[in-house]
This record gives sequence, structure tokens and C-alpha cells, in this order.
Amino acid sequence: MRVIAIGGLALSRGLTLEGLVVSYFYRNTCTYDVLMQMGRWFGYRKNYEDLFRIWIHKASADWYAEIADATEKLKEDMAIMRDLGKRPRDFGIRVRNDSDELSITAPNKMRNAKDEYEFESYFGDIVETPYLHFDTEANKKNFKATERLVNDLIKRGYKLERQKVKRGKGHYIIQEIPKAVIVEYIRSLDVSRYNSKFDARQIAEFLENTDEKCIDTFDLAFMEGASTNDDKLIVDMFGVKIPKVLRRKCIIDRESDRLGIGRRGKLSGLEDGIAGIVDCNGKTADEIIAEAKRLYRLEFMKKEGVEFKEGSSYPSNTWFTYVEDRRPILLIYLIDINVDKNETNQKKQVNEFREKMDGIPAVGLAMGLPKNNKYLSVSRKKYRANKTYNWFEKQEILAEGEEE
Repeated sequence: MRVIAIGGLALSRGLTLEGLVVSYFYRNTCTYDVLMQMGRWFGYRKNYEDLFRIWIHKASADWYAEIADATEKLKEDMAIMRDLGKRPRDFGIRVRNDSDELSITAPNKMRNAKDEYEFESYFGDIVETPYLHFDTEANKKNFKATERLVNDLIKRGYKLERQKVKRGKGHYIIQEIPKAVIVEYIRSLDVSRYNSKFDARQIAEFLENTDEKCIDTFDLAFMEGASTNDDKLIVDMFGVKIPKVLRRKCIIDRESDRLGIGRRGKLSGLEDGIAGIVDCNGKTADEIIAEAKRLYRLEFMKKEGVEFKEGSSYPSNTWFTYVEDRRPILLIYLIDINVDKNETNQKKQVNEFREKMDGIPAVGLAMGLPKNNKYLSVSRKKYRANKTYNWFEKQEILAEGEEE
């Protein structure tokens, strides 16, 4: 019998047609698992494997290539887990998901998953820490590391002074700090694992292993809160008075040791990355900023097909993605935390936290690196991981395996 089988859902859900040699396939789906089920009926005839033909849309071919790559990465993780004698509940599971078009499965099936990132390059982007530890000792440790950094730099002759700008008052800044000093500082910090884009180990290793001259020296700037006469809201950083950055709607998760301080997963303001842009290579700071805005508008028009609305805010990565003439910068936020006044249970916890901190600010960070033509855009891999996922402890896990 020679047949042409035509079908939709019924035919695609795992039906195997013996003798099938040629398939014409088109399905506009948006999840990995649906596409993987389609793969069951792409051809089945013993001893005729070399004659199978599959005709699909280019977009579908690209999707299958992406799924195949994600599957291989998952198998690599499984092999590591097996070699270390770990169980899924100890090691955790992650699936790579870089696609803007495809999701792994339906959202209701991923409600216990979270995003994780592996960065290959940080050029042309800004990464930050919208989450802190709720543990007060970790926060105190980070503030002491920050004090030690500033003190050591001042002893070496660096100046912590307000940046001169044509408009506004500028930020307190230390300029042209050797990269090695910044790496040492980042390594000394206890950064919450929930900051999936700000992995201290990944950042430190990237900076150490990158020889690009454009990141040989960093600027360090303190982000300030509103001016105040309240001494409890001011940090004395070796003679420089810095108002704390107020965060009044933090979210506390004591069980997970997580303190959310950013709005919608963001710590920095949209224009914070402008700090550190100075006259450079014959261009004024204003000219550099204006050019970054122009390039962003062009890119916006190309992607969206409409003009960028006048008066709209530019995203925080604009000052790095479209700026080459600047030094990389580390922004430090000395934070006074609180919660919404209506959150009764959270209020008790934050009061306890504040009492233990005894006026010491929590420390939030953002790091931005300029555009680099060798790296056309920030390069990162995105994964969805379950709650037991411990990839941020990968090096420790591997080290334990080697010791055994």
C-alpha cells in the first residue's frame, strides 16, 4: 500500500508509521518538548535508512539544531553527575535555553525553575546584584571588604573625590585602578547565588584571563542616595560622607537566605552607568553620551520598526553596549534596606536585620565593561535550572571528586 498520511496533533504525538520514507513537516510551536515529540515519525523503514528524506522549514531546522545542542549539554552534565556519584537532588538539573523564540516546556511545568547564566564575555554590558544575603554576617563581611579596598587605595595615593561634570554634582569616584585590585576585591566578596548574572567567580576568571588593554584599569564609583542630615543614613568612607541608597520595598526570604533589593530584578538606575564617562580620545563626555543614544535609537528602529519615542529612558546597558571610549567601572551601592509598611511579618524580620547590622550598610554592586569590537556583543549562555541546581558550586563539586 502506498499512502500519504496527513495529520496534525494526532499524527505528531508519537505515532510511528512503518514504511514511512519521506516527511514534509511544518509546525509553528514554541516549546522544546512539543518539537521533540514530532521527531518520532520522521521516517521508519528497515534497511532504507539512507533513503529517508525530511523536508522542513528553515526555522524548524534551526530549532532542532538548538534542541540537539541543548540535549548534548544536558548529557554532559549528567555524565559529570554520574562520575561524581551524585544524585539529581544533590547535583541539580539545568537545560540550556538561549532562544528568544523557544521555551523548554509550558510555563506551568517550569514554575520551580529559575534562570542561570554562563558568561563567555562581559564586554558591552552591565551586570549587577539585585539580591543580597539575608545573613547579616555575609553583609558585614562585604562592607568590610569595601572599606579595606578604599583604605588600601587611599594609602597608595589614589583619591576618592567627586567627579567633575558639567551638569549635576557627579559621583564620588576613584579612577584608574589596576584590574588585579578589582579582581581581588570581587573574589573577597560573598555574593548571593541568586544573582545569576553576577557570578563573582566567573567575573574574576574572565577578567584575569582577558588581555584586552581596554580593561587594564577600572574606575570605582559610589552611588549615592538623597542628601540627608540624618547621620544614620550617611556612611563616612574615610572622610567622605556618602548618603546611603534607600531601598524601602525589599523582599525577604529567610529560608532561602535571599534579600531582594532591586525592583523587578534590577538594582541600578537607568543612567547609573554614565558615571565614569569622561572626555576621551578627542571627544567630550557629552559627545560620547549623545553618540551612544544615537546608536541605540538606530538599533531600536532596526529591531522594532518604529522610532524611539522622544523623552523615553534609555536602558542601563546603553552606556556600555554603544560606548568604546571609556574605562570599565564598578558601581558600589551602600544600601539601607526596609520593607513595605504593610508587610507586617516582613517588618519584624527587617527590624531584626537592621538591629544586627547596627548602622552598617549592605553592599550592592554593578559592573559595566565598554564595547569591544573583538566581541561584538555580550556573550552568555542561558539555562533554566531547578531549585536544587548547584551549578554555582560546580568547582567545589569537581574538586571534591578529584580529592576522592
